[in-house]
Amino acid sequence: MQGQTDNLAVYTDFWMLSNGATRSTLSEYEYKRRLVGLFGDITLGWDNFVYVDFTARNDWSSTLPKGNNSFFYPGVTLSAIFTKFIQPNPILTFGKVRVAYGKTGNDATPYYTATNYTQATTNAYYVLDITKFPFNGKNAFMASRTSGSNTLRPEMTSEFELGTNLKLFNGRIDIDASYYNRVTNDQIFTLPVDPATGFTSQVVNFGKVRNRGVELMVNTTPVKTENFQWDLGFNFAKNYNKVLSLPESLEGGRVNIYSFSAGNDAVYMYAEEGKALGEYYTYLPVYVTDENSPYYGCPVVDSAGQPVRTSEIQDTGFSMNHQWTGGVTTAFTLYGVTLSAAFDIRYGGKMFSRTKNLMQFTGNGKVTEENMRRPFIIPNSVVANGDGTYSENNTPIYIADSSFQTYFNDYGYGNQGLAYLIDRSYCKVRNISLSWSIPKKWLSKAYLNEVVLTAYCNNPFLWTAKDNRYVDPESTTVTGYGDLAYGFGELYTNPSNRTFGFNLKVNF
Repeated sequence: MQGQTDNLAVYTDFWMLSNGATRSTLSEYEYKRRLVGLFGDITLGWDNFVYVDFTARNDWSSTLPKGNNSFFYPGVTLSAIFTKFIQPNPILTFGKVRVAYGKTGNDATPYYTATNYTQATTNAYYVLDITKFPFNGKNAFMASRTSGSNTLRPEMTSEFELGTNLKLFNGRIDIDASYYNRVTNDQIFTLPVDPATGFTSQVVNFGKVRNRGVELMVNTTPVKTENFQWDLGFNFAKNYNKVLSLPESLEGGRVNIYSFSAGNDAVYMYAEEGKALGEYYTYLPVYVTDENSPYYGCPVVDSAGQPVRTSEIQDTGFSMNHQWTGGVTTAFTLYGVTLSAAFDIRYGGKMFSRTKNLMQFTGNGKVTEENMRRPFIIPNSVVANGDGTYSENNTPIYIADSSFQTYFNDYGYGNQGLAYLIDRSYCKVRNISLSWSIPKKWLSKAYLNEVVLTAYCNNPFLWTAKDNRYVDPESTTVTGYGDLAYGFGELYTNPSNRTFGFNLKVNF
């Protein structure tokens, strides 16, 4: 990087361009991190049947506090090739089972153990860094919005895995299946804090989180001839996530990962003991809960005919986590030309959509065409009489007196905050590519070993859940608010793009 700067704010031992009050439009970032490790690996085998692998590692990291920057993590894997004792046959070519237990340690991002300083900026309501220093020939620095911690502990993950690998029909079908139970203790995260503290987030060791589930991979070659081959692969995974414990300093046994609040719209995403990580809370609609009432289950409205909501935020029962994920890959190869594609599926989970929220506010959402925007009474709604009984609601919603807009903008058309939690499910063609490997006999005189030409398209097709007409579920604009906030959803995200490209690979 080259540039010129003068009018230094700090005149000693700070020789960086950001130290100047006047300079070219440049930015820079530099950090130092030292990691020293010792690693050992011992593998023992018997009769080409049973294998035991022992590993051990100890790291010393500069990103952890002095006196607590060493962490040790061992592991052991036992595997057995059981087909050694099975008569060779054309169906089961190879079979192995494995069981493993191990630990994995992690250190922190550099400079997380103390509060550091960044070049000063000023934010507007919806725009970050609207004013930046140097300003009017003056430079300034401010404390980072993230509060460091000098008591950080290394993050440690313990995992048990049980799995098998099967190859059928001389490898034409390859199956790998596993069950895992993974517990992560003292995860290092940045979590939001009350701005009254002078910070927007703080670095913490985030309790204990468990992930357990199953994974399955199947790779096949249905057709294989001298000049043609078709490869087809499948994968499936189902994960169960649960917060086992949180730091004792957190009141109520939960922490707000991220939230959005504007007027009557308020959605929160929590980490809470005993529940999935990323559980959504919001104001919910009120229904008649008296099973003896003839109106049991009916929505309750106020005297203006508008839906009544709970006085406090409630657990929605939804989280940011997918119920399961899967994918399909396929490739057709003929005379050195390969056409391949990758298809991904994510099922279940919710996300907040500010785009949908604004479309209801502006009247551009499809749902705002309810009853062709003519006056209507909320179906089956009732009014509380104040003595525990209810009466049918006879108060309509009108466009003329703005109650129609209030119904959609303030009350989520009867669903309250649930209206803006959309299904995170999607099916996506991740990639399509066409490659040509030039025959080697054409390359011999050019002293080339391999030349491959590839044309590709990334993200060509996307199908979303029925209630998501708004955004790519993979998109997020929630960044810079802690390590978990990305899963909350999106705030005014742009449409995703198709990417077209061309690659040339040459090996000498």
